[in-house]
Amino acid sequence: MHYAELINLLHNGIMSVIFPIRDSVLERSTPPFHRPLLQSLLLCLRALRNTDNLLSRDMSILSGFQSTCRSLLTEISALLESLMSRKVNDNAIDEDILTLVVILEKLIHPLCSPYPTVWLKILEDHHIIQLLLNTFTYSLSLPWKDRPIYTDSVMYFLLSLANVPVAAKQLYHDGIMTEFCNNRLSQALQKGDVQPNSIEDRHQL
Repeated sequence: MHYAELINLLHNGIMSVIFPIRDSVLERSTPPFHRPLLQSLLLCLRALRNTDNLLSRDMSILSGFQSTCRSLLTEISALLESLMSRKVNDNAIDEDILTLVVILEKLIHPLCSPYPTVWLKILEDHHIIQLLLNTFTYSLSLPWKDRPIYTDSVMYFLLSLANVPVAAKQLYHDGIMTEFCNNRLSQALQKGDVQPNSIEDRHQL
């Protein structure tokens, strides 16, 4: 079976109305079942390539696959918004956020979503950019060992957005310059209070 077909099947499972994945993610169902679905989806998305023969030689298959990806993008964005709005310190939730952020980065790839204005609208509808910006700038004020495990993935996702002109414009409107210039780390840099940390190869305040 082809990866694109597997993604379609996983989409059907994720969008199930009988077993809503949101109930599992928000711990309203027992036992939780969302992690195998999301991790399998991520594995399949990572395996896709621009030179994918099945997708490139049949436009109807490609169109159907991209429609599936748009649907997934909407659902994954909604799940991420729900989780990040809870502000709960829990390792399992942090791992879920990490998985969702990496999936989002894959879903905005041109093979999955060729029109930036479409996927950007979905991200904005769920306040994803603002949530990730707030999360990343907050992490700058924490000791490196205390930062959430998804911090690096958030940074890479923001960098991916910055490479797309319409998304870079939205980053600006959502206050990326303000966030980066006015946080605990930037204030410490201005005062000269940042010291190299030779043990962790990072900074320390």
